[in-house]
Amino acid sequence: QVTQNGEFAAFESPDGQFVYYAKFPEPGIWRVPVEGGEETLVLDLLQPGFWGYWAVVEEGIYFLNAEAKPRPAIEFYRFATRRATRVTVPEKDPVYGNPGLALSPDGRWIAFFTNSELKKVSVTGGAPLTLCETQNNRGGTWGPDDTIVFASHTTAGLSRIPAAGGTPEEITTRSEGERSHRWPHFLPNGKAVLFMAQDLGASFDDATIEALVLATGERKVLHEGGTYPRYLPSGSTGHLVYVREATLFAAPFDPDRLEVTGQPAPVLEDVLSDGIAAGTGGAQYAFSPTGTLVYLSETASSSVYSLVRADCSGKATPLSDDKRFYGEPRLSPDGRQIAVQIVGATGFDIWVYE
Repeated sequence: QVTQNGEFAAFESPDGQFVYYAKFPEPGIWRVPVEGGEETLVLDLLQPGFWGYWAVVEEGIYFLNAEAKPRPAIEFYRFATRRATRVTVPEKDPVYGNPGLALSPDGRWIAFFTNSELKKVSVTGGAPLTLCETQNNRGGTWGPDDTIVFASHTTAGLSRIPAAGGTPEEITTRSEGERSHRWPHFLPNGKAVLFMAQDLGASFDDATIEALVLATGERKVLHEGGTYPRYLPSGSTGHLVYVREATLFAAPFDPDRLEVTGQPAPVLEDVLSDGIAAGTGGAQYAFSPTGTLVYLSETASSSVYSLVRADCSGKATPLSDDKRFYGEPRLSPDGRQIAVQIVGATGFDIWVYE
């Protein structure tokens, strides 16, 4: 253990000398020697809770600076200089809360989603280019054949589009009883894509992880029970990585034969994810090409609130000591009751507070 102050989203510098991380509730990017010692603030632009929009490369990390003025901006933090530079300011706000950046295989372009479009921008900056219209995206991945596979809607199959833009082609069709295909991830050979398939009424933690063979459209089930699959090159083949109930699992995997060759094992707990039925199925982790892991802590990022009553002067009085994931509170006409949405393990429920 090298820190003890609520740090999360940690990653190691390429030279192996420092660990970079975010803190909660303090803003910024910090670093500390891997052997422990004095921590140093290296970037104060990043606010807690805005690590959900990122892409990691060997030289640094692309991230959404949601506090940038006059609008949120995509920026690049370079390990060597420990400085962040602006890449672009999207005309329309990017979609918050889900990992939404996809890097081109040559590292020259970033694809990202706004609330209504799929766009790309050069890593050197400039005006973003619109590739197609989309809404309610659920992840995208850029393949070595210079196409982008993405989930265009919350209740749709996967689509593919040339990286130069054009008309999206639907490449998966939901089977009877399926609700959604999400979070695609290209395998290194470019011949197949990992994704998750969710059934109607089921949680994302109980989703099926599959591989799609692009040449034939064949779907192959790899694992049942997990979400947000990724491939991590390691050893002679690699590992299939996914999240279930805030725990990161890894299973030996042959990407050429599309076969899991061993039993999955838990490798990291407390990973921020959204596996309930009413969630998105997303998870806040990413790997660099060399295998460095960046992730958000479930504990440090917990969105729990208190119900309070405020008067016209702004003075707030707690109504209960119970902190929950509340949302959309509504007062009854007589002002004696509150209907409020609470997120639980199985989804959204409506409760009444007297």
